[in-house]
Amino acid sequence: MDVLKTVLETVLDKVTMPVALVVLAIALALIFHRKLSELIERTTSIEIDPGKRRWRVEFGQRVQHEQQKAAAIQRQITGRSPIPVSPPPALPGDGGRQTGREIVLEAWGALRQAVYDGCTANGIPMTPTTGVREAFPRLREARALDPDLARLVEFAHDQGREIANDRGRRPHPEDARAYANLAHSAAQLLALSVLIPLPSPPPEAPPRRATMVGGGFVPPSLGNASAELVAVAGPMKGQHYLIDKSNYRLGRNPNNDLCAAADGSVSGEHACLRYENGGLFLYDQGSRNGTFLNEQRVTGTPAMVRHGDRIRLGESAFDVVAMSDAPPRGAKEEGRKGPDRSVVR
Repeated sequence: MDVLKTVLETVLDKVTMPVALVVLAIALALIFHRKLSELIERTTSIEIDPGKRRWRVEFGQRVQHEQQKAAAIQRQITGRSPIPVSPPPALPGDGGRQTGREIVLEAWGALRQAVYDGCTANGIPMTPTTGVREAFPRLREARALDPDLARLVEFAHDQGREIANDRGRRPHPEDARAYANLAHSAAQLLALSVLIPLPSPPPEAPPRRATMVGGGFVPPSLGNASAELVAVAGPMKGQHYLIDKSNYRLGRNPNNDLCAAADGSVSGEHACLRYENGGLFLYDQGSRNGTFLNEQRVTGTPAMVRHGDRIRLGESAFDVVAMSDAPPRGAKEEGRKGPDRSVVR
């Protein structure tokens, strides 16, 4: 230090003030460089938990491994199902506001809801305290689920529950989005396996008409509607709409089968009703304000519709009425202009 002091005094005597300040800054940086390095290293080791860092890597590896198996399961199940699988909802990219933890928890919630919807559709009793770990085995037994699909659902549920139970679990956003795609695929494949009604038993002698399953809806076609939507709230209140297509679209755009142009709370391509095997299934098409069946929001899993149910899109609500229950009309039906051909005034 004495040598450095002497050098500095000599330099300061022979150079101008600006140059002296530069020399002084360099000298101080050399003195404190080591201490600064030790401080940075200590701070980094405190903020980054090696155990959590190792879990983060393992989580991504587990999800990647399961994705390869899920692709084979999806091909197998969708190959024998007539109902198309909707693409998973759009997830935030790198600039999204959701954290990896939030993405995982949202997808985990959709998967849990799919299990509960399956239990409800198959008449499996539940209580408000029934968890997925208790409900899912009952559903597996009732519908004899594919073992690979059952394992995929259990894997996705367990991974999401692990993160939900530990706030310190913060997966990388890219791994979280991969998990979300996996969980939504598991939810949709589960819906295809448990929401489609079981086929009715063959008729016994004497021959009788087979009982309709899944709500008793007849196959829709032009002039032979499955059911009727009666607007009971919103700008279209009082209007009647005939479900006369197997894929009946609802939204504000004019190309929809039910055009809700007067309701600004309805999205352009809001929802759709799909007919399959005597049942009607309600899908949300990524709407802005949500699609609701009996005030229960429909997410990535389609909801089975029954006679007397109420469908709500934004501010507009519609009762589902069987054609046999529809009130008689004296006036003849008027075809809608353009795509609005199924309305009855």
